[in-house]
This record gives sequence, structure tokens and C-alpha cells, in this order.
Amino acid sequence: MRHWHEATSDARADGGFGAIMDAAAIASQRIATHRLDIRLAGERVELVVAGDDLAAHVMPVFAHLAEPDSPNVTAERTVTFLDARAAGGAALPASTDGEWVLQGDGWQVSTHGNGRYLSEVRDGSLICLDRATGSVAALFEAAEGLSLADRARPLQRMMSQICLSCGAQNIHGGLVARDGVGALIVGGSGRGKTTTSIDCLLNGLDFLGDDSVAIRETEHGSFSGYSLYGSTRVHPHQVARWPEILDDWRMPAPGDDKALLLPGTIAAGRMARQCEIRAILVPRITDGVFRAIMTSPRASFSALVHDSEETRRFQMSPAEFHRFARLTRETPCFLCDLDAEPAAVAAGVADILREVTT
Repeated sequence: MRHWHEATSDARADGGFGAIMDAAAIASQRIATHRLDIRLAGERVELVVAGDDLAAHVMPVFAHLAEPDSPNVTAERTVTFLDARAAGGAALPASTDGEWVLQGDGWQVSTHGNGRYLSEVRDGSLICLDRATGSVAALFEAAEGLSLADRARPLQRMMSQICLSCGAQNIHGGLVARDGVGALIVGGSGRGKTTTSIDCLLNGLDFLGDDSVAIRETEHGSFSGYSLYGSTRVHPHQVARWPEILDDWRMPAPGDDKALLLPGTIAAGRMARQCEIRAILVPRITDGVFRAIMTSPRASFSALVHDSEETRRFQMSPAEFHRFARLTRETPCFLCDLDAEPAAVAAGVADILREVTT
């Protein structure tokens, strides 16, 4: 087996993409490899996970995106995960150089191969995107070392670029739906996106995401929304809001700050992959009753592109800016005061969705 530390010359050319794919192919002959066809941001993708323990963490997060069996259709792109320890590997195939490098606390993103490859290095992981094919190669040193954040969203920092390769746009927001008609939930951290999403999930609406979803324009000029992850995370003190699912949370260990829930384990029938976006909600947490008032496109645009670390990390392109502007200009926007009762929040959102479809 070729060890990853021997592939540094390849890593300089493609950021480690080829080394991970080669290692995964070899590992598939020695360890269990799990495969699932999914629809990610509207595109058919083959999900490949080498290693039982890693699959146990990764597959449930994407299971709701599974495509029906279709022997005559093959995915043109793959997302491959490899557990290095299970495969007998050692070091990550990462180089320190790159054509363009962006660094932060515990992470580094760089481009290689004249911008074709994008690589993200963090402690214990390397994730590479081939922009030409839209395929992803992700290596984790050990499945048991994954944080709850990585288990919830194993491609989080890279997802915005993955969506772009699929012709979609990643949004820091939530998304819920009723009969295929969806409400996009936007705003900065702590504004109530996750609260609203879980309230709706537990009271009859479909769940597509609470913090990271995708949008794309249709040929008719409307907007479709897409689920990316079947997971949600909240601070431990927040779980008391939903007493009926208290035992379903994975509580954080030292080093993690939020509890993890896989909504598919409690409401598989309300996990949706796609919807038509017909409303934008800007929530704010209050102790009163649910109240929704129409707000301006400018206010919803500001909430959509709020000044957060994620929206600053990769500069927004003019095309993305204008897409957001069209979305907020052409979609009814509501400022929503959240009720202390989850059922009241869900009922209020359902009323909005009925209103925008009549």
C-alpha cells in the first residue's frame, strides 16, 4: 500500500486529491466500503465511505438524500470518505504550499493545479475538491476522533465550493417546507434559525436543514431549495425546549460546544430533499407569541448576507450577489417573533406558507 507521506509531490499538483482516491481504491480491497447514490444540491452523486466506523458517522447524515435505484443512470461525480486508521495509513498527503492560501485558527485552504483543486487541511483531516469534475476526496485520520461538528456536517467549510461546482449556492440558513413549498430561514448565529427549523420538524412540517442549505434558480426564474445535511446542533441548554426528544440528542464531550441530533431518526418521513422557495423568514427569539410581519427585501437581504465568518471566508462573486438580490426582491419576506411554544411557531410558519401559495 502506498503511504500518504510518500505522495507529497502529487499533493503539490492536486492538493492530495489523487493520493486520497488511490488510497481509497486500495483500502476498498481490505476494509468495508459503503456506497450510496444521493442527490446533492440537485446533482446525482455517488457517496463512497471506506471504513465501518466512519460510515456509521457519515452515512446517516446523507441518507435522506438517497436516490431510488436506477441501473441505467450513473453518477458523474463522487464524494469519497476514507478512514486512514482503518485503512492502515499514517500521515495526511498534504503539502504546505499552494497557489493561493487562506489560513485560520486550525485550518488552511489552498488551491492547486492552476486553481482546479481546492484543499482544506485541518487537524486530523484533509478534504479536496476537483472543481473540473465536482468530485470530492476526504480523508480523516480516525473516525473515533471526529468531533460532533464534523459528524453533523463533514464537509462544512468546503460545502460552499462543492455547491458552486453543482451550479448551486450554499446559504447559511434553515429551510422547512409544506407540500413542497418552502420557507428559507435566514439571519446571524443565535437568531433562531435552528429553533424555528426544529419546531417545524416536530409539528408536521418537512425539514431540509437548520444552518446550511443550497439554492439554485430554475429555468422559469423561480428558486429551488435543497437539503445538504440531515443533522442539527444546538447548545445543551436549548434541548429542554423539546422535552419529547430529550433522549435523542448526542450531548457534547469536552472540545465540542453543541449537542447533535439526527432528525431522520425521529421523523424520517419529514426529511425532504428539495422544495420551491416561496417565503423568506427572518426570525428573532422572544418570550411572547408568534407574530409575522412583512419586511422589506433590503432587510431580508441584510439577514441573508449577514457579516459572519462563513460569508467572509470566500468572497461573494457578483453572480452570487445578484442571485441573492433577486431572491430577496422576488420572494415575500417576513420578520417573525418566535413563540415560547414550538407548536405555535410551526403553526405560524404553516400559515405563512399557505398564504404565499394562495
